[in-house]
Amino acid sequence: MIKAYCDGGSRGNPGPSAYAYVIYDDNWEVIDEYSCYQGIVTNNMAEHAGLNKLLHRLRHLKITDAIIYCDSILVVNQVLGKWQVKHDHLKPIAAESMVLRLQGGHELIHIKGHSGIRGNERADELCNITLNQVKEGTYVERA
Repeated sequence: MIKAYCDGGSRGNPGPSAYAYVIYDDNWEVIDEYSCYQGIVTNNMAEHAGLNKLLHRLRHLKITDAIIYCDSILVVNQVLGKWQVKHDHLKPIAAESMVLRLQGGHELIHIKGHSGIRGNERADELCNITLNQVKEGTYVERA
């Protein structure tokens, strides 16, 4: 079973933000991992972007039925349709993620952040590496 983790974060809210994802195979080998600087946005936007980019990547890799773990209860519940998306700037990305999740047959599960969960810790680490590189002026966006 493919397992995937996504995260997003901002330093300030809004502030410099990044998102990341990691995709693992059955043996915990990394299939793909990615992080990206997003500019000055809110933490919720960064969290939504992490899930959205992960869903696009799973689609590109033709991976279906993955189990996706996300530490943002807001994002999980909005994308599962349990909670209303109240902010207009989040509605398009949440709606797109809802469709991509359903089309891919992916399960979306909320997990506690910063609790030692391997994939979540790696996604968080990638976000922080990216934000540190931006601060240091060494960040180079990857294609």
